[in-house]
Amino acid sequence: MFNDQRGVIALSITIIILFIGITIVFSSVFVFLNRIEIARNVRLSEQAYFAAESVVEDALLRFIDPNKTEISSYPYSLAVGGASASIDKTTVGTISTFAVVGNASNRTRSLGVGVSGGVPGTTFSYAAQIGQGGLVMNSNSEVEGDVYSNGNITGFSNSVINGNATAVGTISSPRPSVSGTKIEGADIIALPPFDEQGWKDAANINNDPYIGNLSLDSGTTVLGPKKIEGNLTLNSNADLIVQGVIHVTGNFSMNSGSDLFLDDDFGSTGTVIIVEGTISFNSNADVFATDASPKGYIMFVSMSNNTDAAIQLNSNADLEAALYAVNGGLSINSNGEVVSLVVQKLILNSNAEIDYDLGLINYSYSTGGAGSYDIISWKEQ
Repeated sequence: MFNDQRGVIALSITIIILFIGITIVFSSVFVFLNRIEIARNVRLSEQAYFAAESVVEDALLRFIDPNKTEISSYPYSLAVGGASASIDKTTVGTISTFAVVGNASNRTRSLGVGVSGGVPGTTFSYAAQIGQGGLVMNSNSEVEGDVYSNGNITGFSNSVINGNATAVGTISSPRPSVSGTKIEGADIIALPPFDEQGWKDAANINNDPYIGNLSLDSGTTVLGPKKIEGNLTLNSNADLIVQGVIHVTGNFSMNSGSDLFLDDDFGSTGTVIIVEGTISFNSNADVFATDASPKGYIMFVSMSNNTDAAIQLNSNADLEAALYAVNGGLSINSNGEVVSLVVQKLILNSNAEIDYDLGLINYSYSTGGAGSYDIISWKEQ
């Protein structure tokens, strides 16, 4: 009887020890597997964070540096290694906020970055925005889009504005005919800002200016960013592909049969050719935008004080481009055509046409260089 009790006790102790051992083994396995999962989650979380940080750094570089192709539309997604990140941007005044979410196997990390400063960009909100010199439309000239003039709008036979026409002064009647709303006596609005020094700095970012007049003959030339200390001339049958900001200290001219292209890598964004003298597009000179949708356009800027012809388009010059005569006037001769313009004074001669692209409404030509921007916040959300 006593021996039976001892056997039962021994068996019970064995079972208890076995149970405890099994419990310890399972606990150890659970702890081990849990640590593996924790380590995996940490690794994936780090990948998500690095993806978010990489994408926001890329977006900031493209936003600040005018020689980089800015992201054309937000939100924007990009794969980074085994992870991905999606970024969005909102802008209020001169403050832009970037919100980015990194994702690695459904482990997410979020960053928010605020950027302040920079000179406000140049926008083309109208087919034609004109200073106090006003608009003169000669016979058969046409504007496809809205017009805002800080002076008068004067039209002659068969001149047409297919859009709204607003003038601080008066609008002649019966021409131009206006398909939309006609407003006289409006308030003066400032012409868009232009960061002259910022664009000049961007053109000479490599500090290797071309010294002297540059004349391009037949054949294809790739240029930009580049400062030219002299005149830039495209002769007949010359083709120029623009890959960055160009600053011309003299005059710029395109002769008959010359072509200028904005590199397709710009997508729906654009760049600037800034000219301290006058700009002339002679007969049958053509400027081409990118093939993207919406298109990307070059903005030609003249700093000349020439009242009537800081920028001049001659017969049959066809420009897929935006024009800005900061201090002077612009004239378009017979059958000359352009996408949008901002000028102090505008003369449209017979059969001249402005054909506005609505894709320009949401685009701003902005620069300023990294030194004019401040990172005001950078934190995980």
